[in-house]
Amino acid sequence: MPADYDMLQRMPNSKNCLNSDDPQVERFNQERTISGDLAGQLKALRLQEKELLLKHSLEKVNFQRQHPDHRAKLDMSLVDDRRMVLMEAESRIEYFIEDTLVPTYKVSAEGQIVYANQALADFLGYDRQDFLSGTISETQITPRQFATIDAERLKDLNTNLISNVWESERATADGQRLAVGVTLRKLAEGSGERMVFLLDLQDIKLLEVELKQRQVLFSALVQEMPHIVFAANAQARMRQFNKRFYELTGAKPASDEGFAWRESLHEGDLSRWDKTWQEATESGNSFSGEFRLLAADGKYYWHIVRALPLVKPLPGQVEGLLKITVENAGDLNQWLTAKKLWIGTATDIDRRKRLMEEVLESAHAFQSLADQIPQIVWTAGNDGRLDFFSNRWYEFSGTTREHRVGLDFALFMHPDDRKEYMNRWKLSVKTGDAFEADVRLKARPDSEYQGGYVRFLARAVALRNYRDGIAQWVGTWTSID
Repeated sequence: MPADYDMLQRMPNSKNCLNSDDPQVERFNQERTISGDLAGQLKALRLQEKELLLKHSLEKVNFQRQHPDHRAKLDMSLVDDRRMVLMEAESRIEYFIEDTLVPTYKVSAEGQIVYANQALADFLGYDRQDFLSGTISETQITPRQFATIDAERLKDLNTNLISNVWESERATADGQRLAVGVTLRKLAEGSGERMVFLLDLQDIKLLEVELKQRQVLFSALVQEMPHIVFAANAQARMRQFNKRFYELTGAKPASDEGFAWRESLHEGDLSRWDKTWQEATESGNSFSGEFRLLAADGKYYWHIVRALPLVKPLPGQVEGLLKITVENAGDLNQWLTAKKLWIGTATDIDRRKRLMEEVLESAHAFQSLADQIPQIVWTAGNDGRLDFFSNRWYEFSGTTREHRVGLDFALFMHPDDRKEYMNRWKLSVKTGDAFEADVRLKARPDSEYQGGYVRFLARAVALRNYRDGIAQWVGTWTSID
């Protein structure tokens, strides 16, 4: 802007002077008009240049597709070939990145940022003019510990036009540090100028931090769990998250290549284990079953095993999980490349299993004993509903075991006895006191009683659990006719 214009502004009646026919004012107006016209022409030329570059690129692509045999064979290890590619790209690269959402900037040989797109300004919280003015160097936005790493990666451009991507950080205008992936693009052979492309890794880094925290929590949790916790691949090769398996079986991690689990299974469970695991791996579904494991004391203990497939693991999740497993003799690389993984637990149910077997044995023994005595033996739940009769009842009444019991037995009572019997029975169920009553029960038509009523003495006592609550009633009906 002319210095005369500043002087005119400071004059007392500058408004009148500017509107006058003064030659200096007229010359200033002419210069301003020319400057505006030049700016418009430059903008139009840049747009035209951009359109021509795009057109040239499209025509080049079409030509190469139509004439594949004429495609240039360039060797990027040769200086002349690299210079040819760089010269062709240098004039167009800024146009292509101007409107991109990828934070990008241009660095001079001296390390000054001489160009940056709006995406970079928004990403780092700067005014774009701060970058375009050339007053900010790359070291100002690169934390010190990463500057050395970045400088080392510059060597990639000695033999390549584009560097490999690496992880780094960039500092924002307010001092925050953001995780980024960095890629360099050489602009001119031997000049040191380069374009820098940044990939925002903040969300990924936050996920990695959260994942590591969860893995630490998971590791601490499984170490305290009484269950065996393991990871398994499609070949049923296992790695343990805690030492419960090794403590139980006496196996040594150093000699376990992942199959110590199968080697500890009871021989009678092997085929069922293989079949169940194969079904899970082929379908990609969960796995569940009860199996016996050989313990260090030479005895087998029942365990219920459950495993769920690891579906769509996050980046680094598999590697992070495997890092917290107990080190064994297996090759960890086989796990890192595994396409399917299952996370499972094995819970000792031996005591419950043996108790169930004892209960069944006891039930069979009770059934046998009840069938041997002449009375009708019955049992009832703590709610008073009958749930078992000995065979004497079915022989007497003509009903079958498929017939629901409950309180339907009252239908076999003489109508005159029913109310008194049921009132006494309900009172005993409520108080837990021993039960006794006389009752007439109807026999089956083809019996020796020919469908008539037979008088019985009914007695029952409550069996109590460890909490002194009623677990069950055991009763008898003894014929007194």
